[in-house]
Amino acid sequence: MSALDPLISSPANRACPYAVFGALLSGGAEAALAVAAAAKPAPSRPAAASSSAVGGTTVQLTISRSSKPDELVNLQIARTSGASATPGPPKKVEKVEKAPKEPKPAAAAKVPAASPAKTPSAAGITAAKVPLSEPPKLDAADIAACQIAQDVTPMQAKVQAEAKKAGLESAHFWRVRSDYYEQELTWRRDMVGAASVQQLCKSMIMENTKVGELSLEQATAAGRIKYVCVVLQYAGAKLQKEKLTDAIRRMEGANAVGKKQYSLRMVSQETSDELSGFEHNAVTVVGMATPVPVLLSNPIKNLPEGKVWLGGGEVDLKLRVDVAELVTKFMPAGRPIEFADVLES
Repeated sequence: MSALDPLISSPANRACPYAVFGALLSGGAEAALAVAAAAKPAPSRPAAASSSAVGGTTVQLTISRSSKPDELVNLQIARTSGASATPGPPKKVEKVEKAPKEPKPAAAAKVPAASPAKTPSAAGITAAKVPLSEPPKLDAADIAACQIAQDVTPMQAKVQAEAKKAGLESAHFWRVRSDYYEQELTWRRDMVGAASVQQLCKSMIMENTKVGELSLEQATAAGRIKYVCVVLQYAGAKLQKEKLTDAIRRMEGANAVGKKQYSLRMVSQETSDELSGFEHNAVTVVGMATPVPVLLSNPIKNLPEGKVWLGGGEVDLKLRVDVAELVTKFMPAGRPIEFADVLES
């Protein structure tokens, strides 16, 4: 290159274009300008040119300097494909004003999610096998001799309609003799065609007398439970009131109060008749005159065939229903049916 350009023929100027070019490649235009400005001015020519070809592309560096040390150095770079490009006048770089960014719209205020309400669940409900200890069945002829006509009364029609309205497709009614409750559990089992005496259950309406000063509507509005229908097995253990108190408090959730504010007992026959609309030994959870929450004892989760036999609205009428369907489809008083350990150990 020194043969082509006297500017770099002297030792003082020989390294300048290379230094500027190297600074350009490693540090950019600002670094190249700094190296060029620091170089010693040459008296012979105010301009120097250097070019390099890589892969068919020519990069040309042109440096124009003044003999006056305070004047700026003009540095131009051109890159072309093929033949060496002839340097042209420096291009004026115009500063482009960026458009102001539009302000982002304010984010909408987050609304806290409502606490999820309890939903019906069939979790844990299974169809157990008939226990080996189950008493043997009566003779088929004896069972047939004890059957009566399956007449449908207005009360049965009412309860059937309520069961259908609730979506209880498994609901099955069976009429028995009037002396049904005078017989042993095995006889009752065979008269209705149950698989086990474990399936035979009773429904009792219990009251928390400590909220007796509140009406049912006031207690419900306050999230308290004044009345509850508890379903137990005839062949099972007895009801334990302390466990029942704990179960009621869990049902009330955040509205529960101290244990001293609970005193649970079975309602009077008059109150039972008024709330349920059914007479003694006829109470059932379906079709009550005044629906109340329903609580099933834990063993009902695992009955043979997964089915339970309840009262049917009349003393001589019984209702069989699938436990899982009862729990998932029927919501008395707008509450899911719940299970609890409420029996004596």
